[in-house]
Amino acid sequence: MLNIFKLFIFGLTAFLISCGGSNVDNAGSSATPPVVLKNSIPCSDLAKLGLTFEGNTSIVSATAVTGGSVVTSAGTLDKLPSFCQVVGVSKPTADSNINFEVWLPTDTWNGRFMSSGEGGYVGTLNYTRKGLDGGMDEIIRRGYVTASTDTGHLASDTFWAIGHPDRVVDYAHRAKHLVTVAAKGVISAYYGKAPVKSYLNSCSNGGRQALMQVQLYPKDFDGVVAGAPWNYQSHAAAGDIWTAQALSEPGAGIPAAKLSTISEAVLAMCDAKDGLVDGIIEDPRKCNFDPAVLQCKGADSNTCLTSPQVTALNKLYQGPKNPRTGESIYSGWAQGSEKSWTNIVANLPT
Repeated sequence: MLNIFKLFIFGLTAFLISCGGSNVDNAGSSATPPVVLKNSIPCSDLAKLGLTFEGNTSIVSATAVTGGSVVTSAGTLDKLPSFCQVVGVSKPTADSNINFEVWLPTDTWNGRFMSSGEGGYVGTLNYTRKGLDGGMDEIIRRGYVTASTDTGHLASDTFWAIGHPDRVVDYAHRAKHLVTVAAKGVISAYYGKAPVKSYLNSCSNGGRQALMQVQLYPKDFDGVVAGAPWNYQSHAAAGDIWTAQALSEPGAGIPAAKLSTISEAVLAMCDAKDGLVDGIIEDPRKCNFDPAVLQCKGADSNTCLTSPQVTALNKLYQGPKNPRTGESIYSGWAQGSEKSWTNIVANLPT
């Protein structure tokens, strides 16, 4: 029950902010004095300790970064505090090779650990994600220890999952768990004390990671921000195919220029259902907007929908269903979210 409560509280926050960034536990702000570190050791000593952790996990190197910047595969990151950059690898199976890094502030640590998440199919560390949920650079600037992983494969390998079931497990959940265990161990070794709180903050695939952590490894984090989680992946993929097929029917593609028209019509019908006209539909499930009201009476224009577009829009709201049983396979797109569909309708035939 406690873990479900933690997921609800932090997930609600993530829902409200989507993937626009968040401040989990503002103890990491500049207004909070850093932890007084009495037992910390030199950064380079971490690589000499022979540290090993769960899942055949070990430290490869530890380097003190003092110049305010560091060169990564994502480019040069600037305006960073002094920190200890720990590079490690985890090999839980013969076919596993999970790369990761842990960044530990030298003298600005707030006593907490916040793991970044990793988007899409990953393949690289989340060094920086401007404007989204924040990469390692943003998190360490707030005073947290942070960590990230490639989840066991490189982005240049587009066929990493085929014939490699262990790598699929690494990506799905094992890598994030093992790296979290190792990060906490490195924190204790470096500072001489464990973090007082541990968090995971991410969205999309990172939100999926957060949900997996709560369900499979509830002791890894004290709280998670599961923003826009890519959950139920196999069925989500079916939903993507359903959307693409619906919009690819002859004449069914909906131009981005029509999204405002659709959104305004939906709001006109459903915005007031929660008792407040504020441009927000509180519960899209209570909205029963019928796209047919927008069907063009004359020539096609950006203020109406053609008959094939009406059919496609109904399918998008409905979501994929089993053709034999009628059972829902994955949820459709929420009524009231149309203005955010720019990428959904882009590059499709009209």
